Amino acid sequence: MYAVDFPAKYVREKNWLSYVRRRKWIRLRRYVTTNNWADVPGIHDDPVKEPFIDVAIGGHDLIGGSCDSLAVWTVTVLGRVMFRRGVSTSLPEGVDWFHVTIPHGWEVNQLSVGPTGLVWAVTWNGWALVRMGVDRNALEGTHWVMVEPPSGDSKLLQVSVGTNAVWAVTRNNRVWFRKGVISAKATVLVENAKGTGWIEMVGDMCLVSVGLNDQVWSLGADERKTLYIRTGVVGYDLSGKTWKPIILPRLNIAASYCSSEGSVPRFEDGMNIAKLNISDVPGPVSSFNESSIVSSTEISNKDISDGCETESELEASVESQSSSTTLDVVCRNSPLTSLLGTQKLSTISHVSSLSSLQNSSNWVSAEDTGYFDDTYLDFAWSWISGSGCLVDGQNLPNWFTPGLLGHQAVVNEPWRKDILVLLAARHIREIETFLSYEQAIDKSSWVITVKAQVLLEGRQPIWEDCKLELEKTRAEEGFESATLRCFVQGNRLSTCEKFIFTMSSITCTVCLSDYQKLVLAVYTARRTMEKWPLRVSFSSDSELEDWLTLLSNTCCESRSIRGSPSPKAIWSLTSRGDIFTHDPLNGSELTDKLNEFFWRQLGGHLQVIESCVAGIVWGLGYNRTPWVYTGGWGGGFFKGMDNSSFGINPMHDERLMFIYENQRWNPLTGFSNRRLLTDRCMWSDKSGRRECTKENTKLPSIHWLWTTDWLVDFHTPGGVDRDGWQYAKDFPMVYHGTKGLTDYVRRRRWYRKCKLSTFGPWEELDSVRLVDISMQVDHSGCPMTPVRLWAISVKGEVLCRIGVTHSCPKGIYWEHVVLDQVAQSVSVGGLGEVWVITKNGNAFLRHGVTDEVPAGSIWFVVGPPDKDSTLRRISAGLNTVWAIDTANNLWYRQEIMPLFPEGTCWKHVCGNVRCISAGQNDQVWGVIDIPFSTTGVVCRRLGISKENPIGTNWEHGIGGGWNYVSIRGYKSSVDIVI
Repeated sequence: MYAVDFPAKYVREKNWLSYVRRRKWIRLRRYVTTNNWADVPGIHDDPVKEPFIDVAIGGHDLIGGSCDSLAVWTVTVLGRVMFRRGVSTSLPEGVDWFHVTIPHGWEVNQLSVGPTGLVWAVTWNGWALVRMGVDRNALEGTHWVMVEPPSGDSKLLQVSVGTNAVWAVTRNNRVWFRKGVISAKATVLVENAKGTGWIEMVGDMCLVSVGLNDQVWSLGADERKTLYIRTGVVGYDLSGKTWKPIILPRLNIAASYCSSEGSVPRFEDGMNIAKLNISDVPGPVSSFNESSIVSSTEISNKDISDGCETESELEASVESQSSSTTLDVVCRNSPLTSLLGTQKLSTISHVSSLSSLQNSSNWVSAEDTGYFDDTYLDFAWSWISGSGCLVDGQNLPNWFTPGLLGHQAVVNEPWRKDILVLLAARHIREIETFLSYEQAIDKSSWVITVKAQVLLEGRQPIWEDCKLELEKTRAEEGFESATLRCFVQGNRLSTCEKFIFTMSSITCTVCLSDYQKLVLAVYTARRTMEKWPLRVSFSSDSELEDWLTLLSNTCCESRSIRGSPSPKAIWSLTSRGDIFTHDPLNGSELTDKLNEFFWRQLGGHLQVIESCVAGIVWGLGYNRTPWVYTGGWGGGFFKGMDNSSFGINPMHDERLMFIYENQRWNPLTGFSNRRLLTDRCMWSDKSGRRECTKENTKLPSIHWLWTTDWLVDFHTPGGVDRDGWQYAKDFPMVYHGTKGLTDYVRRRRWYRKCKLSTFGPWEELDSVRLVDISMQVDHSGCPMTPVRLWAISVKGEVLCRIGVTHSCPKGIYWEHVVLDQVAQSVSVGGLGEVWVITKNGNAFLRHGVTDEVPAGSIWFVVGPPDKDSTLRRISAGLNTVWAIDTANNLWYRQEIMPLFPEGTCWKHVCGNVRCISAGQNDQVWGVIDIPFSTTGVVCRRLGISKENPIGTNWEHGIGGGWNYVSIRGYKSSVDIVI
């Protein structure tokens, strides 16, 4: 890169004014100690001189901080506080230790760090210290402030910090909640960090731990140290309601005592108990104390279990095995230690500093249900940490309750059998006796009405009051017809206006986002062409969802659509994250006209979705969590019988809401809120056309909850100054992070995080966060043939999923494909060609991808279209490649041939393209914005042929709020390239 001088603007080409140049060197590194314990050096060379007695980790949600940085704090045996500098996800062991001084005469024995970096410490005299000044520029903070214990008799013993909650346990085993803590604003006001007062909670506990969403876990102060979870913890009531004991799924060794082969896990050579596969057990893996188990050697399951009927015989069998085989196991508070007895185990010979934590397939479930209370085991819990666990207190997972045992008990209850007998007798008496009689009424109908508002079109569209009416007619054999009517009697109308739709003519019902309200849009073929659906607004969100459910189910019923979408379905997403499918093989009407396509809504919430002809569908949430389609339908706002009987799981998602603060400079006061008449509002959206303040910005729906307050965004694209401002010459122009002499306006972006809790036919994959996914477009459709699936992680790594098949859509594991640049988009085309777009806009082609070598062999570099175009997204078909740049221009890669798979050059097609998807026949669909009309329209490219591979024009389909479309498994006669 060349420039006039250091520092200056660098360009690729050298000219006569280029007097300096620079080039960037890259060396790829990879952290190799994953799933192992890595030794972190202590303060001194001799670790015994000043060992650590406590450690706490947090700071991953530090306001304005890097998403990769972490805050690690420790306490030594001498009461000193140490901070580990340089800890990040790429360097988790950190760089060195930094001594954080504490007030003279005080010594710390325990501390806790929250997600936002808030640090609380407990001293030996029972007081608390709170670290102030923790921000993105000083992770270790600046000074301490003192917090008194709840009372003179209640000295603090232990404290745990969450996002906006601090819990503590005193030496008399009482539990206390600290009110008034707002960690996101801890640097603004001292009271936000230290709180305003203590509130005593019911119950005696010896330890407490706060999770990511302020969910609370604790250990009881009783002899067994019962494990509890705090119920009712929500954003507006962080103290919760009651303590609920947790019954964990475990190996039911105590119940079976080796009564059958397979009731004791088999230990293979070089394997440890931590490798037992717990994927079949409902609930998080963190329920099991994996870190307490080190290693083991082989003990045959048959040798132990055969002939063992009592506990004494089992112990004798283990003791006899110890003479010839060493059982090298350390179980700290493990049920296995309590059952077999530590004195029966052979002497521990070695404890490795690198202990594998990977899972294996050797898992033996309990004999009956796999659930039993801790009272059946002679052990007590000693410690718990839920700081990395995200559990919704309103919808606890199934593994918190012994549901299987309760269900079996109810089935066998005598009262239930009596009720079934009475119902059978009533059915005979009231139904079967009259079956031979002729029906008095051949048809029946019912009508449901509601008062709402409808948006009438015109030069100035206006909302008018209306009455919405749905009439359904049923015959003896089932559903017959349904009609939707809308009666409008507005102030500007002299007569009553009426809209009538048969449900079979409605092509889609969708909830659209509006600045002031939630709107239900009803599409027909004609209204889709006119880009003007019937927009109806209701008085409440729950009423809107009820009508959306009713209309969606009635439309599917009128078209005989039921069950799961076929592998040839089209999948699409709206800007709200709602999921829609068009299935050409499911329904009574088939059409090739895009405006007549029927779109069916499924439950769930996603930002990215990808399908393939094998029937496998993956999706990514707004929080980058990968989800796999289970084959069900329903969830979300669908209730009761509208859901499938399988595959409906809880879903959680998070997203950020953004608003902008705008100011203009004047000679007298500098930058202020005073503006010109033509300027944008003081608070607005990104475009500046709409006023958005902190008070009037609403959540997307009633299922969302705010999790933070409004905060300044220090990661706004283009750079910011120390206070988060961006500068420009005028609104709107290119913004930069440093003020220049000619910069007269500035803006600052604020964000607020919100969380969604819903249900849908999706299953969460694993903890790897992804930004893009793609599956091969030329799959044969055979259920046994593996599917090539590639993805991009949030760190920009290129990943290949191994073992993805129709019977195993989740795959087995990830394989990292080395690329020396940060990637952002990926697409798997035909003949094993994988295309990747990097952050700097370059394209890369991975060659040599086969079933035997799924990760390929070599990268080919493909440059951007020109120096002013930066590619951001790519989609590869069977023989074509399409890409979108940061200005939403669509590009086509020319002259791609088997002997020259990278092609020759890029050709510009059109602009205003949000999303692009190439299918198995090189057909192309996209989501485009129509200038001065409608944004987010699903379109299909027409006129594509071998002579004209870029096509001629777009055919418009459903639009007004769509954001994503995937046709990787779709095939139609209109889209076949001749």
